[in-house]
Amino acid sequence: MKTCIFFVLASKTAAEFIWGASTAAWQIEGYTQADGRLPSIWDEFARPIYGHVAGKATGDPADKDYVFYKDKTIPLLQGLGVKYYRMSISWTRILHSQTKDNPGGVLNKAGLAHYAQVISALKGAGIEPVITLWHWDTPLELETKYGSWLDKTHMPLFFEAYAGVVFSNFGKFCTHWITLNEPHTPLRLGYSNQWHAPGRCSDRKACKYGDSATEPYTAAHTMLLSHGRAVKVFRELNLDGVIGLSLSGDYCEPYSNSKLDKLAAEHCMEWQVAFFFDPIFFGDYPKSMRKIIGKRLPKFTDEEVKLVKGSHTGVYFQNHYTSVYAMHSKENRKRKCGFHCDNEFAKLVKKDGQLIGKNAKGISWLYSYPPGLRKFQQWLTKRYRSGDKGIAIIVSENGWGDVDYGYNPATYAKEMFDVDRCNYYREYIGNMSLGAQYDGVNVVGYFAWSLMDNLEWAAGYTARFGLAYVDFESQKRTPKMSYHWFKNFISSLKALPHNGGLPLCPTPGANYV
Repeated sequence: MKTCIFFVLASKTAAEFIWGASTAAWQIEGYTQADGRLPSIWDEFARPIYGHVAGKATGDPADKDYVFYKDKTIPLLQGLGVKYYRMSISWTRILHSQTKDNPGGVLNKAGLAHYAQVISALKGAGIEPVITLWHWDTPLELETKYGSWLDKTHMPLFFEAYAGVVFSNFGKFCTHWITLNEPHTPLRLGYSNQWHAPGRCSDRKACKYGDSATEPYTAAHTMLLSHGRAVKVFRELNLDGVIGLSLSGDYCEPYSNSKLDKLAAEHCMEWQVAFFFDPIFFGDYPKSMRKIIGKRLPKFTDEEVKLVKGSHTGVYFQNHYTSVYAMHSKENRKRKCGFHCDNEFAKLVKKDGQLIGKNAKGISWLYSYPPGLRKFQQWLTKRYRSGDKGIAIIVSENGWGDVDYGYNPATYAKEMFDVDRCNYYREYIGNMSLGAQYDGVNVVGYFAWSLMDNLEWAAGYTARFGLAYVDFESQKRTPKMSYHWFKNFISSLKALPHNGGLPLCPTPGANYV
């Protein structure tokens, strides 16, 4: 076990903080049938006949990054001044025809060659790739033949084989790896609701198949076993570097100072992130979940504990966007609606008539509450410790979205002068810096979501999170005001700013280029 990695990373980043920007394959690549790529569950889910995605958008054209990575994406990264780029690899470009008798399947050499070219171009430009193996785009053939994450016998073997191919080819050149991205999100929206792929739930008016009471927990268990197998291969290949999985979570602020609301907030945090990282760090699911879910929450065998516990390198990859209030409530369990109701807390965004923070226009779930990032990292530092130190934290996603206003000149100017996004980054990074300075938080990296506007899953092209504006018809990329602010005041920082102090964002009419 490469336990030394955590300490190497910590000592390196004490001198130079990691700044980067993030994207994901299905959201930017396009060319969904090029060079032997096979469909993922999101290609199927986004078929216009279903109407699942806003505007009937599909994985084409996205940002056409499959062909524009060298001429458009890398220059954007260079202009931003970051030295790290979080990207994902499309599983269906790498392996085909995986079966229980042949988990290794058939290698698609064209897909492998493409990513070799991308990685080479990035490193040639002085940018270090941070690679995610799975960013929700599960191979469709594994979904239809095996139920993908619902098959805990075969899916971990399929993922292990895929990881092994990627590590064997690129492990000597890339040192930062994420196995799974935000597993909690597809459980919540895809196995307990119809909003994300694969669109399974108990409500037969919304989903043709699924069981919201059991499938999310089965899928989560399989995901953890798959992660464990990928880390096992990484270690067997004797690779140097950092590996983990990225976990999403809202910070849960107690609605009041009552003991019950404080407990509700704790459980709210556990059910989002400890659900996955407790097994990896401690060897089992949180006690609060065991108590309420009972037999529906799978138990780890001794062999599974050996596989999963310790499958990290002392780094927690954190995806964080927003915060909520958590209030004690037993109403959810009375509803008996499965995964969504298996708890004793309610998540609210208002208290005494006031929103927890500014709401992103057109994006109902996103509120700006900068102290939430600092408090979340305090919570992680307290829970996951190695000796007298908290776990190292890399923020792998954090960002602000705007509604798409279209292409007319008046609204285009508004989208380009994205002061809300700029203020979001300024205030979140500032609060993160205060946590590092005063709370003992060992945060060592930060990735903005996203480098450029892209295909935002079920929201299609109706939401824009990019530092750069993308005209999806012409494929022109134009840096927004927030891009220039990030370039001028963030990317060159060797360490987090003292007392969280960062320059103000420009005011309307100011020259920001």
